[in-house]
Amino acid sequence: MAVALLSASAAAEWEGTFAIYDAQGSMLFSQEGELLVPRGAYVNLYCVSPEDCPREQRLFYAQPATPVEMPGTLREDEDLPGALMDAQGNLLTEAEYSAFTHYWQEGVVIFCQADRYGAMDTSGRVLLEAKYTSLVPNGEGGFLGTPESTLRYGEDGYPYWAELYRIDGDGREVSLGYTTSPYGLSTFSEGLCAVSIGVGEAQMYGYLNAQGEIAIEPQFQWANAFSNGLAEVTTLEGKQGLLRPDGSWALEPVYMQFASLYREGKSFAGETFLAWPDAHTIAMMDCKTLETYKTFRAPQAEYFSGYAVNESLYSISDGTRTAMCDARGKILFSFSNADGIYVDGYYGRTDGTPARMVRTQGDWPEGSAWLIAMDGSEVSGPYQSLSCVSWYGDQGRYMVASYETMTIQLEDGSTYQTPLGETYRYGLIDQDGKEILPVRYRALYECAPGLYWAREADFSGLLDEAGNWLYTISDYEQLMD
Repeated sequence: MAVALLSASAAAEWEGTFAIYDAQGSMLFSQEGELLVPRGAYVNLYCVSPEDCPREQRLFYAQPATPVEMPGTLREDEDLPGALMDAQGNLLTEAEYSAFTHYWQEGVVIFCQADRYGAMDTSGRVLLEAKYTSLVPNGEGGFLGTPESTLRYGEDGYPYWAELYRIDGDGREVSLGYTTSPYGLSTFSEGLCAVSIGVGEAQMYGYLNAQGEIAIEPQFQWANAFSNGLAEVTTLEGKQGLLRPDGSWALEPVYMQFASLYREGKSFAGETFLAWPDAHTIAMMDCKTLETYKTFRAPQAEYFSGYAVNESLYSISDGTRTAMCDARGKILFSFSNADGIYVDGYYGRTDGTPARMVRTQGDWPEGSAWLIAMDGSEVSGPYQSLSCVSWYGDQGRYMVASYETMTIQLEDGSTYQTPLGETYRYGLIDQDGKEILPVRYRALYECAPGLYWAREADFSGLLDEAGNWLYTISDYEQLMD
């Protein structure tokens, strides 16, 4: 049976420019596999754009290999500052920033300097100087922020409050008349921002609109950002419910907690979420209609746990047995927790509905792992170690690892096994257990569909699924095409 390979062109369509880091430094590759930034120029290089940002608009944090002092400070313990880089490898700013967050839909980058925040556009032009303890774009060309000059300190010298301001696109500041926590304003989502607001001597969460006006009154112990039309909130009595953006209850606050799939910065991303009406009940509910598919009860359980593994798989456990269910609550298979079994179905990247999981049994590093189907039946194995990598369409990719162990004896005469790090080797199999890349690489991880960064004895490089090296870089800093 032939193995279906994912091509580099498919990787280009999905991923775009991507950064690589190894022990010798960081590099940037184009979507065609072209080296844009060679190793050695930067000690750290990573994407600061969200997952849904178009590939040609992605931005990167680039930390130069040559130390540059942070403006306004000579502290030697300060992290080396970095610059903003575009998807073509061009520097947009000087290396004088400690962090960036890219809000691509607003065309804004929030930056940090000396623990204070400012804003720039995506060309690197500064819009607001770094004088805010917290700052977020409001989606309408302006910002909400807490100026450092408004901090209010407690007797212990810690800043507990700050005044909240709206900052217009021209930089004009308007006090909103509220006090809030000076750190960690939440991002605007679906036109609203969850904010803690001082109400008398108390601090409660509510929601503001883009103009800084109260859209939902501060009345909650805690409030999350809106996501797919829903927001989790906790009442002052400690109960959780789901709000709609108009402030009405989608689900009344009678629940202990919720658990939903989180994808591309959004909660309630799958078909189903879990709700706990009480400590012994889990309801599987539809994200759109909020109808209950199935209810699980465990009256004797000390703690009844559950979580979304991926789009099509949920785990429910009463502490003695674990059931793996589909998105509608159908039990696919179950097992005793006493058997030392763990099932993993988390994929770093997905585009489709995964149809495979990994079952591990036994204590690491002496346990074994199998690739299994959704009904729990074995597809391939055993392996010393196996993990899910990605799922695209109807194809899955899984990392196989092998290693040698040695016995360690303790003073009391007991022994245990530990793996020898230098003996680790990695390879890749598909959803049917067919070998794609042999278990021979000293390091192996996915950069994009069909492209992997791999390491052999004294060189590393970009590898496709046919085993072809697109680039190799020796440990002696020689680039070979």
